[in-house]
Amino acid sequence: MATEKPRSLYLSVSSICLRITLGVAATVLTGAHAFAQSTDDQIKALQAQISQQQAQIAQQQQQLNQLAAQAGAAPAATTSASGPQPHGVLYNSAAVSVTLGGFIEAASLYRNHNEEDDIGSKYNLTSSGVLLPITEQYGTPEFRESARQSRLSLLAQGNDDYRTLSAYYEGDFLGAAPTANSTESNSYTPRIRQIYLAYDDNGDGLHFLAGQAWSLVTQEKYGMAPRNENVPLTIDAQYNVGFNWSRNPQLRVVKDIGEDAHVGISLESPQANIQAGSGAGYSAGNANSTTAGGFASTEAGNGLLASGGAFSLDELPDVVAKISMDPGWGHYELYGLGRAFHTITEPGGAGTPVFGHDSFGGGIGGGVLLPLMPDKKLDLGLTFLVGQGIGRYGSGQMIDAIANPISGAPDPIPEAQGLASLVARPTKSLDLYLYGGLEQAQATDVQTIAGKFYGYGNPNYINTGCETVGSAAATCTADPQSLWQIQPGLWYRMYQGKAGVFMVGASYSYEHATAFSGVGGAPSATMSIAMLSFR
Repeated sequence: MATEKPRSLYLSVSSICLRITLGVAATVLTGAHAFAQSTDDQIKALQAQISQQQAQIAQQQQQLNQLAAQAGAAPAATTSASGPQPHGVLYNSAAVSVTLGGFIEAASLYRNHNEEDDIGSKYNLTSSGVLLPITEQYGTPEFRESARQSRLSLLAQGNDDYRTLSAYYEGDFLGAAPTANSTESNSYTPRIRQIYLAYDDNGDGLHFLAGQAWSLVTQEKYGMAPRNENVPLTIDAQYNVGFNWSRNPQLRVVKDIGEDAHVGISLESPQANIQAGSGAGYSAGNANSTTAGGFASTEAGNGLLASGGAFSLDELPDVVAKISMDPGWGHYELYGLGRAFHTITEPGGAGTPVFGHDSFGGGIGGGVLLPLMPDKKLDLGLTFLVGQGIGRYGSGQMIDAIANPISGAPDPIPEAQGLASLVARPTKSLDLYLYGGLEQAQATDVQTIAGKFYGYGNPNYINTGCETVGSAAATCTADPQSLWQIQPGLWYRMYQGKAGVFMVGASYSYEHATAFSGVGGAPSATMSIAMLSFR
């Protein structure tokens, strides 16, 4: 019996120890499991944060790349005076960011002849452009102040791995509604400059754009991406004679060829300026007998197109196919442009059969942008466009086509356009620029039929009254032949920092326009413009 108590005590103690051990083990295991679960959750949370941060870094890097491209490998906020300035991110998440840009401008301009126009000058030889003495306001200078070029832009971008979806809007106030005036409350309307969506598949090197943007004929600073156009730094919203551009709705596809070459094609909204080439102002009794019953190259708008406007009779889009290369020194481009023109005639008069007439034009263009000094201290730019019916794509807005005197069909006018530029950046605060451009047309369809004169630039057209103030319009035909312009200017950034940029700009423009020689000579005119801008 004496031996049973120690054994029983041993079993009891052993049982208690076992229970304590099992309890401790269970607690340890539970704690270990909880710790492992907690660690796993923390790891997953950290991985999610890292993935989110990587997406944000990729998004910000893409924005930096775009800004660098806009500025030609320099900070956009310190070098781009004409384009929208990125000031701040309104919204930013792992997937989408929304960025605000633009500027407020207060500009003043002085013209030695009164165009009765705002900040966008007319460079052609017309009664509302570069003026001849026959025009009433020729002897009156023009001073104007304007805030209408002030601009707002919004960029929304979303990234999914190597794919990017973006939407861009850019507008100013250079639209003029019928109620717009400068008397008391000017009531000028907002105007769309650009509004488009873009999809970029950087893995396959494929890029798609749909909406209103700069034409593909416009020179880029690098590559072939939107918001990267080499737009002149001028204060004048019409830029400079010889600059090739339009901003119109389009469908564009671009394919990367490696890292340094790109090919693209764009179908762009058409519009043409076709001249009848006969009628009052050409020669006495010069009515086009072939199409006297009715000739049309434009029609007034209906519905949502302004009824006071004249819209060309277009059937096909303008087509631009382009290749660009960036081999390491400089940027190089070459493109082809195709255009279609349409007119209608009713030779027998109202109620008789109507005939449609088609013709085709276009040209070849290109350019180079060369860094003559390191760090973008000095850049040389050259662009050209030669062809037939290309007037629309030059800042001078020459005539695209002339009506054939026999058939009434639109015959495209041969023309050459070119622009040279020098942009210097001696300091981070100062940009200096000089632009020189030329646009020149050839005489077309010059004919004499039954003693009457037809065509564009016919030497028998009457120019005797072009140099006399108040002469009848019929004594001055003055078909424009050539335009050339030089324009120096500067931008000085008085402040650039976290709050944005405050800059002042000044420019001077001299233009010379010449008409084809006719009876009475070859009239010409000049225009001088001085501009000052605070942005």
